[in-house]
Amino acid sequence: MFTGLITEVGRIKFLKQQEQDLEIGVACSFASQLTPG
Repeated sequence: MFTGLITEVGRIKFLKQQEQDLEIGVACSFASQLTPG
């Protein structure tokens, strides 16, 4: 039971981290489109 809980928490943290990385990537590409050159 505890092992499953730990795995679930780890999975959620991993997904949140991936979401942040995605947002940063989108923000960077968006900013590079806004700035000319």
